[in-house]
Amino acid sequence: MTPLSSKKKGQLEENPVFGVVMRKRYYIMFVARDADGELVKMPIPLHYLYMFIAGALIGMLTITGMAGSYTRMLVKVARFNQLKVEKDALSANYNKLEQVANDSDRSPAKFLPYMA
Repeated sequence: MTPLSSKKKGQLEENPVFGVVMRKRYYIMFVARDADGELVKMPIPLHYLYMFIAGALIGMLTITGMAGSYTRMLVKVARFNQLKVEKDALSANYNKLEQVANDSDRSPAKFLPYMA
């Protein structure tokens, strides 16, 4: 029997009944029963689980990035709309002031003939 330290760590286990046994590197997923009534087992290697977790993390980061980008876009659009409303209000005020200035410039001109 070879000592445990010479083998890769995590692959061998000491079992009091069976001695040294290999550790399973997969999970069993129960799928269905066959014609005899026994469960059909589908082994899934452990590295598939790691790939699924990595894919889920990448997906979460992608969705988080997309949500952040969309939120930033919404804030920019809201600010742009606010600036547009302010610009329209300023244009309307400027037009009113320009009209008042034109009216006040013409008003004294009508009374000039009477002042002489």
